[in-house]
Amino acid sequence: MGESIRKLTVSYLIDCLNRYGVRAELAEGSPETVITGITTDSRTVERGEIFVAIRGTHRDGHLFIPDAIKRGASAIIRQYNNYELDLKGNQNVAILNVSDSQKAVALAAAALYEFPTERLHLIGVTGTNGKTTTTVLIEAIYRQAGFEIGRVGTIGYHWKGKAISAPLTTPDPIMLQQLFAEMANDGVTHVVMEVSSHALYQKRVFGCSYDIAVFTNLSHDHLDFHETMEDYFQAKSLLFLEHLAKSRGCAVINIDDPYGIKLTSILRGEPIEIITYGIQNNSSLIRPLSYCCDPNKTLVAVKTPMGEMSIKTKLLGRLNVYNILAAIGVGVSAGITLRDISEGIASVEGVDGRLQKVSIDAPFYVIVDYAHTPDAMEKALSCIREWASNRIIALFGCGGDRDRTKRPLMAHVATKYADIIIITSDNPRTEDPLKIIEDILKGIPDDWILIEVPEGNSKQVISPSQHFYVIPDRREAIKTSLKIAKPGDVIFIGGKGHETYQIIGQEKLPFDDRCVVRECYDEICRMSPSNP
Repeated sequence: MGESIRKLTVSYLIDCLNRYGVRAELAEGSPETVITGITTDSRTVERGEIFVAIRGTHRDGHLFIPDAIKRGASAIIRQYNNYELDLKGNQNVAILNVSDSQKAVALAAAALYEFPTERLHLIGVTGTNGKTTTTVLIEAIYRQAGFEIGRVGTIGYHWKGKAISAPLTTPDPIMLQQLFAEMANDGVTHVVMEVSSHALYQKRVFGCSYDIAVFTNLSHDHLDFHETMEDYFQAKSLLFLEHLAKSRGCAVINIDDPYGIKLTSILRGEPIEIITYGIQNNSSLIRPLSYCCDPNKTLVAVKTPMGEMSIKTKLLGRLNVYNILAAIGVGVSAGITLRDISEGIASVEGVDGRLQKVSIDAPFYVIVDYAHTPDAMEKALSCIREWASNRIIALFGCGGDRDRTKRPLMAHVATKYADIIIITSDNPRTEDPLKIIEDILKGIPDDWILIEVPEGNSKQVISPSQHFYVIPDRREAIKTSLKIAKPGDVIFIGGKGHETYQIIGQEKLPFDDRCVVRECYDEICRMSPSNP
């Protein structure tokens, strides 16, 4: 990304912080000290930059203040604390004490990039599942309506033909403000973005006002971070209470979800518009009158406050109906015509790693999906069950160093919808893959039968209707799924979706489920006796 940062003085920054409710004062140094950049990593400090010390989950940035000064920082932001600094020989370093350094870094970054969100209309999408697909649909609707729109989320940051890979669903506040500045400078007028619960809790979007905010749903996830579902919900609700209410914008909420109903009730007293959507709740302002789907398309007739409309999309199943309704809600709130909304949705061929069909010349289907929570797994498999004409083979694992409590729940959900299950590795990270699989197996009912994988050229034994395999090597697991699939079957490969890597230990190794499917199927076809 190109540079669009400006220089500013410490006195100007202090004024900005106080204006936005972050108490700030100069403890040491000159108010006329010039700041030319910003960082929270002392190892990357360049001369003239301001270093913001943040207490993180694992490390406290305040301990690295002396290192930042040695590297040439012109200013330091620290939270009010008892840290003593040896400033001998560093009289030119300005020390700012602030009430909240997480909020301060977001505002300082915004100031350095000339508050780019003041030139942009922001649309935020939060929830456990559906964020990525919903943002892609919203992007397509706005583009169809003639707006220049950027998108920020799990599968990348996109605008004006540019694409940047995404290290985080919602970037850190410095990168986020830089993205906003680049987009605004390139003529972007609207930005739709996924806003994660981590980002809201860590105040990465502090100082950003949203015109429209979407709540998709809330289910079991990230409890290793938030500890309880109530804490998780409180983090999500910040998008609406702190970033939408101030702008008097519009909330688009799924009221089929109990947390959506709770959020709607909380927001009734706020000066914002509320547009509800759902499939089951007849009080929803946006709801389907009918829908049907097959392996290639979904047809939906939708009732909206602007009238009825018809949707034809290549996105599959019920969970995508929810995503479509959310996107329609945003379009309606923005006053976009039903025709542009419909055509925008129809233009989306698919979403990377979300119920994505893998193109192979086989008599069965292979679907890759990012589902890595029990609720996402249930939604994805229930969608497939709607149109599957034969068996469902569900292949999945669980990530290491993450919430262990969801592992058996994933297995339990899989047994509700699948005929055959293959348990394998996801991103084990620093955990033992076999220990992760042990946790998953706790959710397999006793009446399911474990089948041993035949070695070499041994003949596959005819298996009972409900059975499972344990194959820790993900490539071998995928190959096995392809070998046992029969005509009309659907192989569901869950957990990694768009990811092009597998994290084992500290290493990030190349691994793309979609590529592996194609490679393994080609190998199977070459080895087939019917092959000349």
